[in-house]
Amino acid sequence: MDHIKSMNMALQSRFKSSSGYEDPEEDEKEEISQRRRDIASGHVISSTMGGENEMDQTELRDLLTDLINRWECETIEFKRAESDFSTSEPGKYFSALSNESNLRNCDSAWLVFGVDDKTREITGTDYRQNHERLQSLKMQIAVDTDPSITLRNIHELQHPDGRVILFEIPPAPRGIPIAWKGHYYARAGESLTSLGLDKQDKIRQQTIRTDWTAEIIAEATLENLDAKAVQKAREYFAEKYANRFPSDEVMNWPLATFLDRAKITQQGHVTRTALLLLGKQESAYLLSPNPAQITWKLDGPENLYSRSLITSHFQNGWIST
Repeated sequence: MDHIKSMNMALQSRFKSSSGYEDPEEDEKEEISQRRRDIASGHVISSTMGGENEMDQTELRDLLTDLINRWECETIEFKRAESDFSTSEPGKYFSALSNESNLRNCDSAWLVFGVDDKTREITGTDYRQNHERLQSLKMQIAVDTDPSITLRNIHELQHPDGRVILFEIPPAPRGIPIAWKGHYYARAGESLTSLGLDKQDKIRQQTIRTDWTAEIIAEATLENLDAKAVQKAREYFAEKYANRFPSDEVMNWPLATFLDRAKITQQGHVTRTALLLLGKQESAYLLSPNPAQITWKLDGPENLYSRSLITSHFQNGWIST
């Protein structure tokens, strides 16, 4: 009975606040081509092709062709990089491309060495010829980025016109811009620049929390609510606000009026709160893919936690249990 009392308290707290033959080989070719285009555009990571994390040389050549055809934008940068140079240069571009990839909802950005950034000519690069030294760049990037993040992958392409390196850069995490040695970088067309305050704010605002339970479910209607549970809710509401509303008045309010005043719906629109507290058992699918369950804590010497599946409470409405 204690846990039932706890659940009732949760409710009271809420009051406050076409057919034909298709060639499978042609389908497969088209699928591979589409994947390559997606990778180039930054919407699919390279792990979708050529093994878990690696692409073969043919796939890398196709990827490079796609990137060159798209040319430089805020999420792609080409450099001749004919010889070694300071780690600071890749680091700055990592910060800039990662931040821009986040702002454009791309799954990856690309920094490419061995391609002239003016003529689109493949020139080749001698940057870190030793494989282990090249891969060590991942650790060096991780050390000086804030928060610590690094390259998703480093791909080496042995092109007939010269060696090309493709650095695959993940987007900045939601809500967190990436800095390199204390400075935030971005792109302005093809130029490297500082990450302006407007872009910083746009990234940081991505994680401003919203009330998940208050969100409206467009597919739901009042028909998805259990009548017995609604009646119980009226009784709780009338008891809690007896000093403001006569009990008979609350019981005679139209359903939409009562639910809006109880802050369970919004202007007659069904919210997740309405389904969690008052929904029918068969309405649980409307909360998918979120787990249809409520968790609460039982205070006491045992300090136990209890969990109740919504399907068991939805038989007569959650609060009518």
